[in-house]
Amino acid sequence: MYTYIRDCASYQEAIDCLENIFVKPVNEEYARHELHTCRQKSEEKIEEYFQRLKILSAYCNFAALTAAQNRDAAVRDALVARLRSGYISANVC
Repeated sequence: MYTYIRDCASYQEAIDCLENIFVKPVNEEYARHELHTCRQKSEEKIEEYFQRLKILSAYCNFAALTAAQNRDAAVRDALVARLRSGYISANVC
């Protein structure tokens, strides 16, 4: 790991370098698919299910949207969640 940061001039530069290498960007479409298709487990209490939904929602990058952006996001989410081809929906996500 030292080879990645040996030329960095500051601590912050080293952290930024390592984050660029090791921190994977969130796939927003997949995160929303996971949220929309999450079902309560038979042994799971409502509070536990609610907490799981909140954790899943943290990866969805929700932000203030215009009506058109909200519509487009809803259409995209519905498309991904309801595709008949598992292969295609897995690759869209």
